[in-house]
Amino acid sequence: MLKKKKMTIGNLNCVFESKENTIGFFDLWDKFTRNVFQENKPHPPKREPKFLFYDVKIDNDLHNEPVIIGKIVKVTTLDIMQEFNAGKLCNVDNHYPSAPSSVFVLLIRNHLLLFLKEHRGAPSVANFRAYFTDRVRIERQKYIAQQSQEKKLTKKELAQKYPPAIINYTGMLSNLKLTEFFTNVQSVRDLHIITNLQNSNYNIKSFFEGNQDVMNELKSPKIVSRFTKVKSTDGTARVLKNVSTNAAAGFRFDAVLEDGTVKRVTNENITIEAQIPIVDEASTVDISTCMLKELKRLIEDKEITDTQSTTLKELINSISNDNLSE
Repeated sequence: MLKKKKMTIGNLNCVFESKENTIGFFDLWDKFTRNVFQENKPHPPKREPKFLFYDVKIDNDLHNEPVIIGKIVKVTTLDIMQEFNAGKLCNVDNHYPSAPSSVFVLLIRNHLLLFLKEHRGAPSVANFRAYFTDRVRIERQKYIAQQSQEKKLTKKELAQKYPPAIINYTGMLSNLKLTEFFTNVQSVRDLHIITNLQNSNYNIKSFFEGNQDVMNELKSPKIVSRFTKVKSTDGTARVLKNVSTNAAAGFRFDAVLEDGTVKRVTNENITIEAQIPIVDEASTVDISTCMLKELKRLIEDKEITDTQSTTLKELINSISNDNLSE
């Protein structure tokens, strides 16, 4: 039986950053980040819900390039404390184990994350980001401890060499939604563009005629650039499309509509969502295949913009030959 499931798309960025060092997630693949996706015991161990990655592997055939596919599972207990029986409410005390899951596909070359909830109550993208962040933290700490025990460097030196991770997720903008929305916008005011450290090389000044705000260098993981005198709605739509696609940046602004009303808009209002038909009991590979086919359609129909490769070819090749089960 076919059931339609909602797929979301966004940019998952992970950078290890300090004043002395900035390292990408896949640059540390052979050291410890590969272990983030390996199957492990549900975590955190002392409270619910617990999460774990399951059935994760690198596939080179689904998308003509290496992608990481798998599931994030929420291990929890359903507590049934009341039932409606024979026309009456009855107190009960029933508990059932539950493990709803979501399927994810991570494109290695541009960190694009495709995400689909398989069941009601399944992990959300926010759950994925939080658990992913936790797994990165744990594997970094384990690697530093291991290297310290081998007397290669002190823990302090290793912590400086491999700084803590900064992890952000930004939903992918829908070009169709953006175009439709701006047909009814008379003017834009008080535009905020929210960027992260890994996006610091992207220059948005050229999209705003006469604007003096320049983001040449970001000194913190996140910064908000504010534009109070925006002259062009077309320019605004263009810059939002570009910073969302190339810089994975978020935004918010006040739009003055043609009827004079003012509407607060954020990137979450204009992100892409797609409905995908999924067969009951489909495998992780089957679901991932459907998700990647839909991504291809969205790019071909120009509903979203394909992002450029941000990973070296040699790095992609080395990762694509990896086996996460080892």
